[in-house]
Amino acid sequence: MRKTLIVIAIAVGALAVLGCAAYAVAQVFEETDNKAHTVSRSIDHIVIEVESGDIDLVPGGRSVRIDETDDYVFDSPDVSRTVSDGVLTIESECDGVMSVFCTTDFRVGVPRGVTVDVRSYVGDIDIDRIDARAIEARAHVGDVHVDALRKGEIDARTNVGDVEVELPKRIYDRAYQAVDARTDVGDADVTPR
Repeated sequence: MRKTLIVIAIAVGALAVLGCAAYAVAQVFEETDNKAHTVSRSIDHIVIEVESGDIDLVPGGRSVRIDETDDYVFDSPDVSRTVSDGVLTIESECDGVMSVFCTTDFRVGVPRGVTVDVRSYVGDIDIDRIDARAIEARAHVGDVHVDALRKGEIDARTNVGDVEVELPKRIYDRAYQAVDARTDVGDADVTPR
C-alpha cells in the first residue's frame, strides 16, 4: 500500500512539474499578431466560427471591419475569410502540439440589416447593439452576451457559462418571445434595458 502511495505521489509531482514547464515554455515563446481586414462587398449574412477565442460584434458601416488578434506558441492559427453569395464566413482553428496555447479573438464591425451566426468552442461572445435581422450566438464553454438593438429572432446558448440577452424597453414586451436563451451550466437571463 505504501509503495502505491509513493508511486502515485511521484506521478502527480512529475505531472505538476511537466505542466509548469509547458506553461513556462509557452510564456517565453508566445507571439501575438494583430491584423485588420475590410470586406467591401455587399454582405447579407455573417458566419464566424472560432475554435478558441472571443468574438465581439459591434455596429459597423457599409463595409465589414475585422480586427483579429492571434495569440499562439510556435504554430499560428489557421484563419480564413471567404465571401460567397453575400455570405461572409470567418473561421479560425489551431493545430499542432501547442494548440492549447492558441487563440484568435475577433472584433467585427457589422453592417445594418444582416443576419449573424457566431460560434466559439472555447471563448466568450459579446454582441453589442448591432442592427441585425437575426442573431444566433453559441459557445460550448464561455459566456454569451447579446445587447439587441431591434426586434428579431435571437438564439443565444452556451453549454458552460452564462447567457444574457438585453432588449430595448420599448420592444421588450413584444420581442422577448422571439428570444431563446439557454445554458446547461450557468445562468440565462432576458432583461429590458
